[in-house]
Amino acid sequence: MKRKLSLLLAFVMIISLVPMSAFAASDNRVIAVPTVADDHEFKVTQESPFKSDAPILRIKEEDAGEFGKTNTEFRLDLSNAEWTSEMFNTIGTGSVARTVYANNDSGASLTFQKRTATSLTVKMNLQGREVDGNGVPTKELVFEVPMITEIQGKGEAKVTINALSSAVSSGTYTFAVGQSGGTITTVGSSETVSRGSAQKGASIILDEVVAGAIKDGKTQKLTLRLPKDMKWHENMLIEGTGFKFENLNIDRTNTTSVDNRPKVSIDENNGRDLKLEFKVTGPSTTRGSIIINPIFNISKDASYGEVLVSITGTSSDISSESGLLIAKYKDYGVSVEVEEVIEVFAGRVDEDYVAKVTIEETVENSLVNGRDIDFELSSGTKVITGTSADDLFVTVTNATKSGKVSKFDTEGSSKTGTALDELNKNDEWSITVDRGGQTDKKVKYELEIPITVKGTFTGDVVLTVSGAGIETQEMVIAKALAPVTVETKVTDVRTGVQKQDGADIIIKENYPGAIQGGKGKYFTLQFKDNYGMKFNDASFEVIDGDIDLNTDDSDVDGDKILVYVDGDSTKASTIKVSGIQMTFDRNVPEGAFQVDVKENALVQNKDYYDFSSRVARFDYVNVVTKADGNIATTAKFVIDSATYTVLQGNVEVEKTMDVAAFIQDGRTFLPIRYVADAVGVAESNIVWNANTKTVTIMKGDRIATMTIGSKNLTVNGTVVPMDTAAMVKDGRTVLPIRYVAQALGAQIDWDEATRTVTVTQ
Repeated sequence: MKRKLSLLLAFVMIISLVPMSAFAASDNRVIAVPTVADDHEFKVTQESPFKSDAPILRIKEEDAGEFGKTNTEFRLDLSNAEWTSEMFNTIGTGSVARTVYANNDSGASLTFQKRTATSLTVKMNLQGREVDGNGVPTKELVFEVPMITEIQGKGEAKVTINALSSAVSSGTYTFAVGQSGGTITTVGSSETVSRGSAQKGASIILDEVVAGAIKDGKTQKLTLRLPKDMKWHENMLIEGTGFKFENLNIDRTNTTSVDNRPKVSIDENNGRDLKLEFKVTGPSTTRGSIIINPIFNISKDASYGEVLVSITGTSSDISSESGLLIAKYKDYGVSVEVEEVIEVFAGRVDEDYVAKVTIEETVENSLVNGRDIDFELSSGTKVITGTSADDLFVTVTNATKSGKVSKFDTEGSSKTGTALDELNKNDEWSITVDRGGQTDKKVKYELEIPITVKGTFTGDVVLTVSGAGIETQEMVIAKALAPVTVETKVTDVRTGVQKQDGADIIIKENYPGAIQGGKGKYFTLQFKDNYGMKFNDASFEVIDGDIDLNTDDSDVDGDKILVYVDGDSTKASTIKVSGIQMTFDRNVPEGAFQVDVKENALVQNKDYYDFSSRVARFDYVNVVTKADGNIATTAKFVIDSATYTVLQGNVEVEKTMDVAAFIQDGRTFLPIRYVADAVGVAESNIVWNANTKTVTIMKGDRIATMTIGSKNLTVNGTVVPMDTAAMVKDGRTVLPIRYVAQALGAQIDWDEATRTVTVTQ
């Protein structure tokens, strides 16, 4: 308890050290930021009641009482502006006069004392503010300070509030923007244009910086210049089409035709210069504007790219400008864009698998009327059709029968805006361009393409678009992902051997629900090719996730393993198939064999199209038996070492003998069982006769016999003399490996450097 109290006291002491200004709580902002001349002076237009044309700095108390009830001070500092004498009733530094009362409480006010041309002190008089019977302020004070200043140059004019000891929030605020010249030029969004006459550019607007900036009684001249090989169109000479005036009184007596318009002309020599001449007959009371709507011709020699216009004025009243972007000149063209590359899972049918593609003219008439736009999807990808929920839809703009198209036929004769024959199990279609006589609008087709991909397809789904003036384009509209990943290792097996062990198979979902569960839902692990192999046994378990396996019904069935699934996972799950046993007939050829992962728990679209039900294929076994039924091996023995290696197929295994290889009479001797292993003979094909002390080894059509202590080797009844004899060492029968190997058709190699014997058969 003491510790808690001490912490509380420490906190209180820390709070007491924080200045009250740290809790400043006012909402400050400028009401309307005008753009004005870079030397503009804001003025008081009326003293009583007070009015001015200056922007207003509004200071609002966040909550009643935040400013307190005692008088305080803060400071206002300017950048790119100076306070004028009209901010004070009396001219001179140090004078205090003008008072700003709170909008909602006449007992609270601000008075101003000039410090420098750019800084003044504001006294906040709060002792007279309204309070309730308990002395608590009842209103949130609002002060509106007129920024009676003179702008000192081009750019933003800002005021900074320095709170000092007051509760006003400090901050810097832009209250005006200085602009050189008499006008401000803005340009609308640029248009895309093509070669030809009467091309339309974005509007150019010249606004007076302030009312009266374009002086009255003065002839104004300005020239608008186009890029090379472009000329102004004659429609620019017609008032109301090419240009107009707002809030400007124009002298229309200086005319060149009967339409009573200002003098406008196009340079006869180059056609690039448009000249406008007019006179303002009286100052504008509000900011005036000149609006120019460009209409121009583009010749075949013009350069593609941005159409930039320059404006040159003959007086400071109209600001000269360059680089005004009114249009982008492009060759005929069509943009083909995909809204988003979606993710789809192989083998799945899902209402969210909809790719959205837009085909739009960048220039009118780029698509050739009456021609077909052809579409083709990647091999292994199809459009789903047949129900209102999964048809291919097209929204057509600026062509005949704009609207939605529910179906497209597969013969390439479809028309825009018409209900078409069903797109039946296909990945190609076309749209015929039919402008309906509209040549001044850009045609657009927005396609919603529901897709599905076959179970083995992964990677980019590509849509190819061509024809009707479109340069062939290939775009990725989707990424296809595999539903599962399989992990295992290859096992060497023999033919003619029952119930051989296979490696565990791990099936991992790549996303929750990748393997679908439910009544009749299952997947299989099945040999791709069956030359007489079958599964004898397997066990099933979920080692991660929450997928619901039916382990009672899951079983082996000939050349496949069946895995039944009762329920989907909500967490990506991992299934382990273990305890796998297999049998291979003797007619199974040598080599690697693969297993397929397939069926309806993984693939939904098999019934829609001619897709298979497979999602994965992996190497599982390697048959290493030769055609004669013996095992192909290479064995290596090192003299005086009890370990040796046997290479069976692609797998090298290290083994251990109970007697090390040794040399006697210049020959390498090995225990009989390891000799058999080296030459690929099963132990069942080795016969030991204890009475006669005879060893008989059978391999294929060869029979070799040796007797302990005898230097004769009998092969198929023929005696072959040896320079050494079989013997017993340490209780083990050992044989000279060279003679046995040669008798049974194996090859022997000796490496003197490493003292290694290699037996290959």
